[in-house]
Amino acid sequence: FIGSILITTFFFGSYHLPLADLYIPADMNIWLKGILDVSVFTVKVCFWCFVF
Repeated sequence: FIGSILITTFFFGSYHLPLADLYIPADMNIWLKGILDVSVFTVKVCFWCFVF
């Protein structure tokens, strides 16, 4: 689990969604942006937990 967190943080953009500027509005609510960031990080970590 810790390894998956480190892999996500160091090598796969942490909580950033790729190309998010193209399809997410700049005036998005700060709470929704926070929820999206945490969700993206969680999905990436779960993916690497599944792989390893």
